[in-house]
Amino acid sequence: MMLRLRAALRRPFYGWYIVATAWLALFVSAGSSGFTFSIFLPPMGADLGWSTSTLVAGVSINYITGSIAGPFIGRVMDQPRGAVGDGRRPPGCWWCPSS
Repeated sequence: MMLRLRAALRRPFYGWYIVATAWLALFVSAGSSGFTFSIFLPPMGADLGWSTSTLVAGVSINYITGSIAGPFIGRVMDQPRGAVGDGRRPPGCWWCPSS
């Protein structure tokens, strides 16, 4: 009993590796997406002929839509036969509201 307890205490929980990897991926993607948009904003406005406020409004709508749709998409993804588990539905249709 004591040996089994010592072995369990030495071994780190595998879920923390997943949490750390997800945190790192979100940290890098959130940081780079917010700052790189400001770099591409003047060339996109000149190329498309749109004002800066129009381009920023589009990105703002994207963020707002994603934050509203996120909990609903998460609930569907957590189901055993959710959007990914069921091969008859393309998973991309659940992410359309956030794009």
